[in-house]
Amino acid sequence: MWAAAPAEPESLAQRVSRATELAAFFWMMTAVTAKYLVRRDLVFVQCQLEELQGLVQEVERLLSGKPWQYRRGSLSQFEPTITAQKQAVSRLCAEMLSLTP
Repeated sequence: MWAAAPAEPESLAQRVSRATELAAFFWMMTAVTAKYLVRRDLVFVQCQLEELQGLVQEVERLLSGKPWQYRRGSLSQFEPTITAQKQAVSRLCAEMLSLTP
């Protein structure tokens, strides 16, 4: 098996630009997720929680300047009820706001 050459580190400007794009995408997808919460589509919302969590973690990684690292398993916790899903979305929104003042 061949070892991949180490990736060039991203510049601060590149990381900030990418984090800005991902934050905007997060808010767009949060609106879609809220729509499906209203429709009570628990399965779709659970899938979106995983995606939203990934976006939060990627923005956090970019802003901290850490290199990408594989993470095994699910990024989010299973939320079996509408109430728990609403709380999870609110928590993720608060996390994103803290990262992007």
